[in-house]
Amino acid sequence: MAVRRFTHDRQDLSASSLTLGRTEKGRPYLIRNGKTAEEDSSIPDISITDSGSYWIVGVSDQRIGIDLQENRIRKAPCSPDDASRCRKLASRYFHDSESSYVLSSQKDAETIRRFFQIWTAKEAYVKYTGTGIDGTFSSFAVNTGAPSNGRVPDDGFSYRNPELGCSFIYPRTHGAHTLCVCVHQEERICEPVLPSECHLHYLERIPSL
Repeated sequence: MAVRRFTHDRQDLSASSLTLGRTEKGRPYLIRNGKTAEEDSSIPDISITDSGSYWIVGVSDQRIGIDLQENRIRKAPCSPDDASRCRKLASRYFHDSESSYVLSSQKDAETIRRFFQIWTAKEAYVKYTGTGIDGTFSSFAVNTGAPSNGRVPDDGFSYRNPELGCSFIYPRTHGAHTLCVCVHQEERICEPVLPSECHLHYLERIPSL
């Protein structure tokens, strides 16, 4: 449905002509006539994420990676156990500058917010590159949190990472989730607004009976 909506007004492309494939590391991609987006620029890129009760599909004319995370580790949100787990995961899987940013918070809720801000960006980036979570996950830094200027995911914000050659966009959310979109942008993005060629399609899971 997401691809169908993206191609609705396109004269050169129809959703029925596209099939879905996956790389060895699980990155999804679209195929038409045996060609991928790398071989045919008219074929859009695609990224998929899910967390809690939501699925999100991102379709774009440029390379894209998206990640959605429900802001909790255990059942009770913002619990001491959650914050403790976030600190341990940050120390183990994050770049030193990222883990320092998470560990420097004295409040459990802020620790959790910072953790998921970094985690979603890192996952969105490895989906963008197609490398997946591997031994290099702690070798790169997405940011130290400064570009958010103290704003929470509900507000939305964005920033460019020159070292990685991409931009991270945090669209406005409802607080229970953090969503990050990684795209290639030559210029700094000032607002938490997706580029016009990027489209996200939200799907809510139907609870099983």
